[in-house]
Amino acid sequence: MSMARTAALAACLLAPAAAEAGSRQEATVLLSEDPAERKFQEEWGYADAIVAGDTIYLSGVVAGSRPGEADLKPAFQRAFEKIGGVLKRAGASWDDVVDITSFHTASRPRWPRSSRSRNSICAIRRRPGRRSASPA
Repeated sequence: MSMARTAALAACLLAPAAAEAGSRQEATVLLSEDPAERKFQEEWGYADAIVAGDTIYLSGVVAGSRPGEADLKPAFQRAFEKIGGVLKRAGASWDDVVDITSFHTASRPRWPRSSRSRNSICAIRRRPGRRSASPA
């Protein structure tokens, strides 16, 4: 058999294995338990979380104040409680959280208030081996 034929045969035999290597694994989609939120999620292709293997990917949770609220503390509290509820539905807890990415859009930094709300719900800052990150 010529060298070119051997290379072509080897490429054909390896192609299916290469295709499987990059394929997605099975995942569980967690939609909201709230009927109105669930309707929105189904219409827009959004979910509270995706569970793939032993990793949970949570979608963004907005911390917005309600009419009559002068401070964002209740909004942050609701957001972190919602995250905790999604974690629980996924079979996890705050003890399993490895990373939190937080986006703040206000002109005045709200990081300290957000962190205090998070810390009142979960003990991330007190866990050994954890690093705290602060905004640049």
